[in-house]
Amino acid sequence: MIEDDPLSAIENILTGKISISSKMPQSEQLKAQSSSAVVLLKELKDLMQTFSFGDFVADYEQISKALLILEELQKNEKSLSLAQQDFINAFRLFFNNAVTHRKECDMAGMKKVELDEAKQDIFVKLQEAKHTHQQITTSISNANNRVNQISSCIQQIEEQLSKLKEERETFELAISEGQKQRETLKNDVIVWAHQAKDLVFDLAEIEAKEKTLGDQLEADKDAYVLFRASFPF
Repeated sequence: MIEDDPLSAIENILTGKISISSKMPQSEQLKAQSSSAVVLLKELKDLMQTFSFGDFVADYEQISKALLILEELQKNEKSLSLAQQDFINAFRLFFNNAVTHRKECDMAGMKKVELDEAKQDIFVKLQEAKHTHQQITTSISNANNRVNQISSCIQQIEEQLSKLKEERETFELAISEGQKQRETLKNDVIVWAHQAKDLVFDLAEIEAKEKTLGDQLEADKDAYVLFRASFPF
């Protein structure tokens, strides 16, 4: 039962829904415990009473201490009462899960920051591309207007034909180059748009994951309060 649902098992043990029977009275069980087990139990209790849930699962030094104590208690399991064994086993499963949740939540937060920065970078590029596109379009429009003016002048003024033809050729080349630049920019914008779409989806997923993990941490925090308030020794 503990392995399948450790949090429910802890709650049932602490609220008395599951009775823990023993062949020896509690006083005799405590006398039977080795001195090392008693010390370890006190150290674990002190840690839980000293640190809040958030501080506990975020402090690697305290995590290491708790894991070491739990490992030593497992070695001295025969020196513990049945209630203590059930509590330690349940708390070990809970603690390992809570530490994992804390790490995953931190990683999700960092990933969200990375995605936000990438999204902002794409946004800046798109704004710059929009501005550049407008400049190119204006340049092409101006060049087209000038070409029309020159074409009209050619018909009216034959003596300026040579000069006007050269000037027209220059503007036509500018139009061609502008169109090439605009097409290249258009392709870049398409790529950025796809990247932006992927980033938005990734960001939505990581935000959902972060919320789920945050909810899980709140549940873990409540379970931790039960541990602190219902220490059986």
